[in-house]
Amino acid sequence: TKVESIYEISKEIDFKLNFMCYARVDLLRANPKSLDMLVNAGVRGMFFGIESVNEITGRHIGKKFTGDRLKNYLTFLKTKYPQLHLTGSFIVGLPFETAQMAKNNIVHLVESEKAKICLVAQHFAQIVTRVKMV
Repeated sequence: TKVESIYEISKEIDFKLNFMCYARVDLLRANPKSLDMLVNAGVRGMFFGIESVNEITGRHIGKKFTGDRLKNYLTFLKTKYPQLHLTGSFIVGLPFETAQMAKNNIVHLVESEKAKICLVAQHFAQIVTRVKMV
């Protein structure tokens, strides 16, 4: 795999890699070795296209890894590798999303701040709560 190739190359070179990457939460969860190889190869941060932690919203946009499974795995990542900088993108105000669903996403982000999952959660929450959802 590509991850294995990066890991093998990182062992052969005479300097330590330091990089960030785009990653899929579902694939990391399905292949735990990949996470360890990436960290050992030098990854310092990961960017995830999370979009929503809400299961209903996730299903509407084709996300299969949502809800508690997603929340628990992100918490696991920060517990196992607290030095990793994790960033997630979220979409607020999808056509089928209610204001309550959006608020629940924000509440989760703010609560996650305690576990250092999303460092910009409170700023994000302040901005979004000022936006009126129709």
